[in-house]
Amino acid sequence: MSENKTENLKDNQGLAFLLRTLGIVVKNKFLYAICILLALILAHLYLRYSIYYYDISSQILIEDKSKGSDILESAVFETFQISGTNKSLNNEIARITSYNFVRKVILENQFYIKFQSYGRIKKSEIAREEVPFELVLDLNHPQVAGAEFKIEVIDSNYYELSTDSKKGRLFDFSSGMPLDEKPFSLAYKGKFLFGDLVETPHFKFRLMLRPSKNNGNEIIRGRSFSFVLQDPEAATTAYLSKINASPTLKESSIIQIKLRTPSVKKDLAFLDSLTTAYLRESLKEKNQSVLNTIKFIDNQLSFVSDSLYAFENKLENFKSQKKIFDLNFQAGQLLNTIKEQDARIMQTQMAIKELEDLKNYLSDEKNTSGYVTPSLSFNNDPYLNKLLSEFVVAQNELKSKIEFTKDNNLIERYRLRFTSLRDEIVQNISFKLKNENENLRILRSKLADLESKVAALPYNQRELINIQRKYSVNENVFNYLLQKKAEAQLILASNVINKKIIETARLKSTSPVKPKATFIYLFSSLLGITIPSLFLFIKSSIRTRVNSRQDITQRTKFPIINLLPHNHYDTNLPVLHHPKSMVSESFRAVRANLKFLTSGKEKAIIATTSSISGEGKTYISINLAGVFSLSGLKVLLVGADLRKPRIYADFNLDNSVGLSSYLSGQKTFDEVVFPSGYENFDVVVSGPIPPNPAELLETPAFENFLKTARERYDYVIVDCAPLGLVSDAFTIMKKTDINLYVTRQDYTPLAMISHLDEMMRNAGIEKLYILLNDYNARKDTYGYGYGYGYGYGYGYGYGYGYGYGYGYGYGSGSGYYKENESGGGYYVEDEKKMRKKKKNIMRKFLRTKTFRN
Repeated sequence: MSENKTENLKDNQGLAFLLRTLGIVVKNKFLYAICILLALILAHLYLRYSIYYYDISSQILIEDKSKGSDILESAVFETFQISGTNKSLNNEIARITSYNFVRKVILENQFYIKFQSYGRIKKSEIAREEVPFELVLDLNHPQVAGAEFKIEVIDSNYYELSTDSKKGRLFDFSSGMPLDEKPFSLAYKGKFLFGDLVETPHFKFRLMLRPSKNNGNEIIRGRSFSFVLQDPEAATTAYLSKINASPTLKESSIIQIKLRTPSVKKDLAFLDSLTTAYLRESLKEKNQSVLNTIKFIDNQLSFVSDSLYAFENKLENFKSQKKIFDLNFQAGQLLNTIKEQDARIMQTQMAIKELEDLKNYLSDEKNTSGYVTPSLSFNNDPYLNKLLSEFVVAQNELKSKIEFTKDNNLIERYRLRFTSLRDEIVQNISFKLKNENENLRILRSKLADLESKVAALPYNQRELINIQRKYSVNENVFNYLLQKKAEAQLILASNVINKKIIETARLKSTSPVKPKATFIYLFSSLLGITIPSLFLFIKSSIRTRVNSRQDITQRTKFPIINLLPHNHYDTNLPVLHHPKSMVSESFRAVRANLKFLTSGKEKAIIATTSSISGEGKTYISINLAGVFSLSGLKVLLVGADLRKPRIYADFNLDNSVGLSSYLSGQKTFDEVVFPSGYENFDVVVSGPIPPNPAELLETPAFENFLKTARERYDYVIVDCAPLGLVSDAFTIMKKTDINLYVTRQDYTPLAMISHLDEMMRNAGIEKLYILLNDYNARKDTYGYGYGYGYGYGYGYGYGYGYGYGYGYGYGSGSGYYKENESGGGYYVEDEKKMRKKKKNIMRKFLRTKTFRN
């Protein structure tokens, strides 16, 4: 059972909190509505004039092994000893997003030009194609960077140009290099014809009206545009901050390049230019080795062709002069043998020359970049071929890191690998040169034997052999070089890269990435709720006065017996002068509750007190006495505030004789009791202010006074002094049946309520009930109050209906008072008021349950 009660208590507390929260919202609904509306308006203005950002992307396939080009590529690399190994994906990403590469793309395509269109409030960046004119720069002339040129379109023929810059710098935009390190001020204004050359020492350009826009000159007339040539370094840095390149998947060889931008058309063009330039540079790098080979062959062909031509002429002249047209059989055989030996010697000499050139190139430590010329002779040396392939890869990677990376540690690692391979190749070449030189010596020795046989031939035959031999050697070399050049040109023509664009630059979504309208409106709505809630919370936190029922119930265990509305009348006795008023109905509700609390007693003494003066305890004492007298009960109102008498003035009585006179023994009980002028209603005023009020109230005379009053009257209402000033009330409250503690909205200090439990405990007083006076629901922080005609069983677990209806309001309205058979009654308002009250019956019922718990 206890667990169920605990759960019910928690449920009721949760319901009470919900009701309080709803009450606050309903009470301040206009404040919330205004704040939310203002927040939504601000959100709309923010979205209206914000810069919208969109995501664009492009994709590049770095390696496509499904194509047959790899077979040709491998054959080419095998012939010319070029590495076909791909760089790592990270190297390619670093290259695409490197400063130098992006800067090159920006300079080549003039992406450093920023165009803007002026609106009524803001200006927005637009693409070059969206501007109704073409800007033609003279790149051979210095141009100012950082100065914004504003263009006012007058009509289809004229425009006005103006600029006023404080930080201009001269640049050579063909190279991207600054011409002046110091910024300077620039002011210029003029009217020009479209197509005219605009030239000063600081800039030179033309504005050409686009033909497609001529028919729309009425639309662009009066519009304003601007352009600025950005510092190439600043433009490159800006693009690098926006570019994000990464693999689409962890094991994928596809690179996705993303860009977040407010200028979609401009940066779509930039992204396409970036990927196209990347493929072009990759192909150029791949062809470089083959081009070096062709260049080497051309140099050799130039030398050999001259020698071949010279020996050809010499051979023809010799035959013509000597009248010898052919060799005899013996000389022919000897010549063929010598030719074969010469071919072997020629190949060996060429191999030695290539090896020596390669060794000299590698031995020079300055050659950390460039490209190794492929070997033409030693296709039969797989180990040297492997070393050269690895060397080309290491050479390219080192060059890439030096060009695109600023990480010195990473560059040093690649440099060490490059150096190690170079030293190993040099050692291998030295060993091979030694073998080739020995082979050349043997070949020359054999050739010398053949040449000795030639010496035995007749002179003419011997000379003819020598000339034909030299011609044949040069012819073989020439044909060999021509064959290799043809192969290289065929490879160059058919060369392709294993990279391609698989997705051109495109807009990923038509919805902006930021700002997101849904989020902004939702956030603004929450802000519109949070700000007034925070305001109300702070306002509630810094309050020092009682404002609502919760201010009391949260600080003390003593229950509230009722809420009393503000008295709008000019009298302090509204229950007697205006018995049909709402104020009177609220006092009738108090009377009903007090009768319930004193059930089982035919007579009762009720004391009223408060925290400080001005809370209305005397006003409540008078009207309580009045409302009891209206029910036919005999009532005595006692003014026990001996320090500040007030009751006598409300009844036009003399204060010279009163309670103090009785307590001091000067008067009898009957001598201090005066009629109030109303039926069943007598009054005992305070009397002259004594020098010792507290001591008088503690005498047996006061107990005798209360005993006599109880015997003669049904209800005795004792108006005591405030608790916060003196201790007189504690003396009286110990002798009464019920004690009422009066508080007042926006008047009673919260500190007094917080210490009420402690004061009552120290005084030994347990029966205390609280009245909240001068209550206005519109001022209630929590937004709702209680009806005045419905009774409650405070602390007893059940309610008590006294027959006065539900929830009387505080406002004015027409109606009438209707009595019932038992002498009670209720106030009947017009139909409109009654309909409103019926709608609140359920809410009142929930409040009743919450209050009882």
